[in-house]
Amino acid sequence: MLIRDPKNSKIPNKFRKSNTSELASLLTDRSDLRLNDNPANIELIKMAMDDPADKDCQEIIDIVVNRQTKLFATSGDCFWPNYPAKNHLIPPDDFIQLIQMPTGDLFGWTISQLCRNALVIAPTGQGKTTFVKNPLSNPKFLQNARIIAFCKKREFRGFLCVPQLYGLVNILRLNELQLPFCQPPDSVSTKIWNNELSKITASCYGKMSSQRYMNIKSNELQDTCPAGNYAKLRQFVEYLENQKCHPSTRENLYRESILFSLQDLHENTEGIFDYTNSNFLEVLFSTPGLAVIEAETLASEHLNFLITFMMRWEYCKRLHNQGNNTIICIFVLDDITSGVHKQRDYETPGGINAITENMFMGHALGMGVILITHTLSGLGEIARQNISCFVVLGLPQENSNFICDMINTNLTQAEKSKVLKRGEAIIFNSSIWHKPVYGTFAVPNIPLTCSDDMRKAVADIFLSRVTGRKYIPSTINIDSTAGNPTDKQPETENLVLSSSHIAILVAIATGRPKQATKLFQQMGWNRTQARRIVSRLESLGLICGHRFSTGRVGGQLCFYEITVNGWNILNAKGVYKPKSLTNGDFEHELAAMLLEDYVKNLGLDIKFEVDINGLRPDAASIDRKTGERHFYNVGISKEAHEVDSIEKYLAMLISENTPFTLICRDGAFAKKVKEILSQRNINQVIDIKLLADFVKD
Repeated sequence: MLIRDPKNSKIPNKFRKSNTSELASLLTDRSDLRLNDNPANIELIKMAMDDPADKDCQEIIDIVVNRQTKLFATSGDCFWPNYPAKNHLIPPDDFIQLIQMPTGDLFGWTISQLCRNALVIAPTGQGKTTFVKNPLSNPKFLQNARIIAFCKKREFRGFLCVPQLYGLVNILRLNELQLPFCQPPDSVSTKIWNNELSKITASCYGKMSSQRYMNIKSNELQDTCPAGNYAKLRQFVEYLENQKCHPSTRENLYRESILFSLQDLHENTEGIFDYTNSNFLEVLFSTPGLAVIEAETLASEHLNFLITFMMRWEYCKRLHNQGNNTIICIFVLDDITSGVHKQRDYETPGGINAITENMFMGHALGMGVILITHTLSGLGEIARQNISCFVVLGLPQENSNFICDMINTNLTQAEKSKVLKRGEAIIFNSSIWHKPVYGTFAVPNIPLTCSDDMRKAVADIFLSRVTGRKYIPSTINIDSTAGNPTDKQPETENLVLSSSHIAILVAIATGRPKQATKLFQQMGWNRTQARRIVSRLESLGLICGHRFSTGRVGGQLCFYEITVNGWNILNAKGVYKPKSLTNGDFEHELAAMLLEDYVKNLGLDIKFEVDINGLRPDAASIDRKTGERHFYNVGISKEAHEVDSIEKYLAMLISENTPFTLICRDGAFAKKVKEILSQRNINQVIDIKLLADFVKD
């Protein structure tokens, strides 16, 4: 109790209020004072609220407020108001520590909440993998969840040297996987799985137009397999190669489109899909623990397929066997940003790529994902919306307002997230605490690596439980399942072509795109010679013609595409397919190449697959002197999709001073686009051109 002269007693501090609501605001509205940390402060304020005239209580409150204000000012921690009160949080039974806050309390995530996904984000070299090693080396985590980690580095091998993790960790090389390509999970019919397989392939390789064709052929092939055996990837590739369809038909285009991707997948996955039946996935998902799949030699698109294949297999199994899912299954995607990039959403019908779809569809089935990525804005919007725990180790290139919106910070805290040091982290986990908190984490005491003999010995123990069988099928009667026998596709393996045929194949495959007339003039052929040679190549299925209207009466242009068989012949002669400018098909790529020539002739730079706040036009021309830009989009197959993109662009501020051009395949496509624009009452003037407008006369 303070002793004062009642005659000279004054209350100079602004917090000495007679209104009880203003006293209560010290606890509710002044989080920077952290008065809730000490129960004595709460009791003191309650006493002042009960007797506002008690000047002694007011004086003590004045001292406490001044002290807490100085502590906040000298702490240098902009997250000071965000921390929960000391010992306020009671961790659940499945709590996993991630960081230690400056208050001394621990913070992290729970195993059960990971079904709603988590994100660990930082630029290269900031310690993402080091951070993830902490929870993955926690025995409690491994004993209560099946964790599948995909990595392109060998940074998890040291886990095998930790005695506490013995029997809980397996490190598998890519060639040790035994995956049956067409074998469905238990209680799932073959046709349902073939449909899922077609969707997975179409989504991962952008083969949406070939999805139905692949589904039909996979069911046809399965009907030829003996009971108890399922088609493997190699069989499917051979089956598609032997299909009899005329080279000029749309069916053949579908066949070649899907065949190109599956051939590449088969050649780059080291035979892991060459099993007609196997219980590998059944054994893998049946017990808790950590399984690391090392796939450093696998291209990103094939790794994306492998991840999606395994996720979807387990999803279908749990969906058709509900009630038996006792183990939480978590997929850790290390450096697999491309799999959930918003470009993948943009390229997929419905706007949801395969991995993102699994992220929100697996919630109720006990499945989740831990994403380890480099950028926050690069993630798809749907992926960001389905993340329950954000772990930030550094966001140096992100917009501060965007950071505030995503992890509930103020601008000062957002700037802090850009300059975090190694070993520091910001976590926003609303399932445990409603505000983002700052803390530090230690480097786990785990060896960097282990011997390959040790890894293989542990892997052999796991693989001893796997029974996989490779099936060598008898000759399949293709005539009974394929198309018209009169449409027989000639064999090209031992085909002998003349010098004229080889010359025009090389001319089409190299250099800039040339319309047919210019191509024939370059070769020095008259119309009769050219028609005879081109007809021969088309009948052999080595080239395919694409014709476009010029928008004028009687006007039509023709460009030739090299087919898969044609590229096989050219590859043998040292001529290879150039790198694509976009992710589209031949006509989309043709438009991109013509646009590139057009823009460069204007003296401007061009950039493909640009990003405008989530919208991805196909290209942008840039004036290096003034910085002015001009956006272009190529419309080939879906008029409504192009109008959707136009609508999104017109809703942005950048559309007021930056032109936008839609390049349509032909006049019919442009006419349909204009009709949809009129139906949607879009009155802004849109620059619409035809592909033929970019072809030099």
